[in-house]
Amino acid sequence: MLVKKGLVILFVLISFKAVSQQRYYITKSWLFMPGDSIVYAEADYNDSHWTMIDAGSPWRVFGYQQVGYGWYRYHLKVPTKLKPAIRNMGFMKIHFGEVSEAAQFYFNGRGLGESGTLPPRFIKAPQGKAVEYYISESEIRWDTINIIAVRVYSSDSLKGGIAKGPLFYYVPRELK
Repeated sequence: MLVKKGLVILFVLISFKAVSQQRYYITKSWLFMPGDSIVYAEADYNDSHWTMIDAGSPWRVFGYQQVGYGWYRYHLKVPTKLKPAIRNMGFMKIHFGEVSEAAQFYFNGRGLGESGTLPPRFIKAPQGKAVEYYISESEIRWDTINIIAVRVYSSDSLKGGIAKGPLFYYVPRELK
């Protein structure tokens, strides 16, 4: 009887597929604009006049000394070869490094969430804490540009921006 139970459990365990995640790194080069306008979150906003800076370093490193808001935008192309894996699990996950000091995150104009709280009820994001957001398959524009936008607030000109990386997105990968 004990052997039968053991075989049944073994069969059930073998029947399940293990799921891991394939990581795709996002380059550190992001578009940046100091100041604040919610239109910067929109997927179709023309950002051709923005400056390219490295996410993962405070914006002061690139000559921006202001306290307040700054926006980052990234043009992400998700290839259709990833569609079966994303369809199977129903999502893709985006991982953001630590922000300083509060931020809101957007994908193709849709708000994903925030780390910390922006003014007027300003609360700093927890230090050392990265954030991740799930993107459904239906939100992805395949083989064309998707826009990731990050609205950052900093009360300290020495720390402003996406302060630490890495930045990447995950898609599920089945292991047999």
